[in-house]
Amino acid sequence: MVKTNRILASVFILFATFTFLWSFRFPEGSIFWPRLFSIVLILLAIGLIIDTFKNPNREDASEASITGYEFKILALITGTIIIYMFLLNIVGFSILTIFLIGGLLWYLGYRYLKKVMLISIISSVVITIIFQFLLNVPLPQGVFQNFL
Repeated sequence: MVKTNRILASVFILFATFTFLWSFRFPEGSIFWPRLFSIVLILLAIGLIIDTFKNPNREDASEASITGYEFKILALITGTIIIYMFLLNIVGFSILTIFLIGGLLWYLGYRYLKKVMLISIISSVVITIIFQFLLNVPLPQGVFQNFL
């Protein structure tokens, strides 16, 4: 696992460096977040390298293999998110996010329908408010583009 951690940390450092350098092409108002996340990613990758050198055998003792059931859950959630990404511009962020969060909560065993609906709707509204109004990031409206 030591070799894997070093390779992974190196890939993260390269990716973050590329992202940081690429951000110089952005307009002045759009450079803060990419640069901040790039710096944070570099620091975390350096932390992974340091931690790997300090404790090289930590992960060997606790390594567990993934079961077939866990792989099925992971594959289903990954597939659902990929479908979500393809439908995002067609259906729209707000509506599709309600169904995504509600469906994932239901699939993962949370069976209180009223709470699932409430959590889904509130989450979608809060995310929309944060990104669209506070951060001024436009979200795909899909079929409701002409209504909003």
